Amino acid sequence: LIIAVSAAAHAQTASQPAAPAQQPQTKSAVTGFGGASWGQPMSEVRKIVKGKIFFDDEKKLILSRDGEITYRYGFFAKMDADKASQTSQQPAANAAQPAAPSTAAADEPKFFFAISEIPYIALDRIREKLSAQYGEPTGDTVKKSQGALVWDSGSGAVIAWVDAYEKKPYCRKISYISKDIAKELNKYQSDVFSKKEREVIKNLIP
Repeated sequence: LIIAVSAAAHAQTASQPAAPAQQPQTKSAVTGFGGASWGQPMSEVRKIVKGKIFFDDEKKLILSRDGEITYRYGFFAKMDADKASQTSQQPAANAAQPAAPSTAAADEPKFFFAISEIPYIALDRIREKLSAQYGEPTGDTVKKSQGALVWDSGSGAVIAWVDAYEKKPYCRKISYISKDIAKELNKYQSDVFSKKEREVIKNLIP
């Protein structure tokens, strides 16, 4: 009887699918930053930015500060020429359709990245904090205490930029970026991110 029970237990265990190989995975999807979601209109994000706003160009950038931390909220809206081109390409039948109640929100710049600029903090502390929220990093380019750690969720990513400070890896800037919207921003990225940062972002966006 003991042999029969043991054989049955072994058969049940053998029939269960093997656990998949562990891969770095994010615990939480990177869907935005600080309560603001990717693609959210600028007017809505403005109400929930962290800290106190000290600059707002009403087009592409909101800057705020909370103590020693500075936050950059970046936005993007297609050029008017692009909108006109899209309108001209719509079928004539669309002209007979009733207009949408309001297109103001659709025309507003959309939220697509945030940057936290912080005092130098040891990379181990930053990694521990971000890993608790997003899981283990999915990318690591750190060499000789310089590079970046990446948490890639599929639709968004978090990038902790690493600098050598007193010959040790430290972090003073963390970027949160919408990958979907960033695909449209090759020109804009050159104005916002350094060459080294653009190379890391490029690897995130096929």
